Amino acid sequence: ALRRKNLRNHSWYQRASSWYLKKSAAMANRVATNYYWSQLSEGIFRTNPKQLAVGAVEGALLFKLTILIHAPLVFWFTAMYYKQRRAALGFPDEQMFLEEGS
Repeated sequence: ALRRKNLRNHSWYQRASSWYLKKSAAMANRVATNYYWSQLSEGIFRTNPKQLAVGAVEGALLFKLTILIHAPLVFWFTAMYYKQRRAALGFPDEQMFLEEGS
């Protein structure tokens, strides 16, 4: 608890958290007042449109803040999946083609 209190006293933490909360509230208010969003929220999910909008907006903000980390990882995992799949299906290795071209 003491560490968390000390963290809250830093100016970067205060600026970041106030920015995040401000953006989240503004976007959630815009989304919650949308006609289609309210119909989706009340008709299908049976929940308050504001609560569902806050969840969706916070997920979108978190996605935007972490895209530089997870986008390269997704690309790398996809490349490794297809590399292993090619090997499992018995296709020749790419390295063999590179050596023949030299």
